[in-house]
Amino acid sequence: MITLEQITLEGYGSMVQKTIFPLRHIGLSILRGKVGSGKTTIPSSLSWVIFGNTLKKGSSIETWEDIRPKEYKGTFVRLDFTKEGSSFSIIRCLNYKSNVLPKVKGGSKLLVLKDGIQVYSERNKKDVQKYIQDLLGYSYDLFINSIVFGQRLKRIIEETGPNKKKIFDEAFETLFIDKARVATDDDRKKTRQALSDKDNSLENLGEQLDSVQSFYEDALEFERSFKSDKESNLIKLSNKIESLQEKAKEISIREKKIKVSDVDSLKADIDKLNKKVNKLDIFIEEINTAEREIKKLQDKKAKKIKNHTYIGDTGTCFTCGQKMNKGKAEELKIELEAEFNRIKKKVYKWEKSISDIDRKQIFSEKNSLNEELEKLKNKLASNKSNRNLKDELKNTLEDTQDKLESYEKEYKQTQKEKLVIKSTKYEIKKEKILKKIKRIKKEKRILSDKEEIQTWLMKDPLSNGGLKAYIFDSLLNKVNERLWKYSDIIGFRIEFGIDLETSNKDFYQMIYKDDMLINYPDLSGGQKQLVDTTVALAIHDIISSVRPINILFMDEPFEGLDKDTIEIVAEIISFKAKEQNLYLITHHDSFNPTNSNTIYFELSSKGQTIIS
Repeated sequence: MITLEQITLEGYGSMVQKTIFPLRHIGLSILRGKVGSGKTTIPSSLSWVIFGNTLKKGSSIETWEDIRPKEYKGTFVRLDFTKEGSSFSIIRCLNYKSNVLPKVKGGSKLLVLKDGIQVYSERNKKDVQKYIQDLLGYSYDLFINSIVFGQRLKRIIEETGPNKKKIFDEAFETLFIDKARVATDDDRKKTRQALSDKDNSLENLGEQLDSVQSFYEDALEFERSFKSDKESNLIKLSNKIESLQEKAKEISIREKKIKVSDVDSLKADIDKLNKKVNKLDIFIEEINTAEREIKKLQDKKAKKIKNHTYIGDTGTCFTCGQKMNKGKAEELKIELEAEFNRIKKKVYKWEKSISDIDRKQIFSEKNSLNEELEKLKNKLASNKSNRNLKDELKNTLEDTQDKLESYEKEYKQTQKEKLVIKSTKYEIKKEKILKKIKRIKKEKRILSDKEEIQTWLMKDPLSNGGLKAYIFDSLLNKVNERLWKYSDIIGFRIEFGIDLETSNKDFYQMIYKDDMLINYPDLSGGQKQLVDTTVALAIHDIISSVRPINILFMDEPFEGLDKDTIEIVAEIISFKAKEQNLYLITHHDSFNPTNSNTIYFELSSKGQTIIS
């Protein structure tokens, strides 16, 4: 049970000064006053403090500037109520300059207090608003269609089918089915995602299992063939070692057989022989030079003799052929003889220089030296080839010995090798993976069953044609029962329902007068007011049983009614006021039932509302 205690207003519309309006007056309270005196300020401020919306969209909240006093602080509204043994306060402000709590200025804050303690930080206004709506259990639409029956407000009967259905959903608390449907759909999505994750896990585990199985089989094969493979490897290595040992021995013998002379000594001997040959060559050249000179001198000598003879025989010049005088001829002959004697001496000298030389011996000696020199050169070339071969054999021997050492090392390591059992490790891994696969398959079966149930819930119980439609239909029957009770008073029978035969479970309404179906737009203004009032009260009756609240506001329910209809509505209101705190705004002075409480609203000279 929600019990509204009081509402406090300051700076709200024409309520300029702080005003406390009690909401716990049991029975009927009539709010009277002239037009514009501020009567609707109370239900409007109640709507604003709870939902942040006034009854009439676009209407002012703050006090009009023309009537604001100098000390105007802004707008402040506080609603105090109790629920389930706890006291609550909702405080909503708009540009309020004073503190609303110790050390807390109002500003434009929205605060909720539970047993004097602030529930939410004022910064989280959306969270605070949701908390308020969940706390009271009313949306704005449901509130103005069941708690506040306002003048010129849109009636539920004028709402579209989907909006009617939405309001009734909330009134009957069948929204939990929609929430359950949404939650179930979310759960189904999560379940399907979980199933997909399980499939991925199974696929990954299958790949792991294949890999481990392969390793397991390889390990088993290795263990089975370890001994024979080891023996085979040892034999192969032993054969290679023996082969390399033989090869190394053979290379070593060949390398030792190759003799290599001292290269420097051979080169020195060659240089000595070359020097001797060079000396002989020089000596031979000197002999050849001497022979050539002798030949030249002998030719010259013969020529001189010939010229001398020519002069003596002819008396002419041997050069130009002219006749010479005797004296000149003699003189020339003397010169030729002197020249002849000089040449003769030179020939003698050259002939003497080579007279003692044995040419055959010299050339024989040279040939001998050349032969010896050739032998030494051949020996040097052969020695170089041997040296290269010896070096090559030495390198080959080193390579062979390195290979031999490597194979001997490998042989010893192979001898030391012991069988390491790995198949057991892979077998354990395989068992673990199989257990995981078994567990995940079990989880997948559970998830599949869960997804199947969730799909069934979505298609059947939680669908439009499922549980909700039947619950909704049943609760609508309760509204209709209340409307039928009022039908004897108002002369109209009003019925709401759900067409369970349609796929969308369409919402419908019917109005009968004397068993004749009438469209709502065809009703007169007074008839519409009568229907609206009856529907509001019937819905309020049902809501009061589902989520009880101690208050009902009705604004000008007699508007547009004739005398007979006023009496009907008055009878309904009087009946309703017996079990409800009913606040009625009216200008109808003749309506003044016994045991009612009258509250007067009037405007001061400054245009501010005063309640008395």
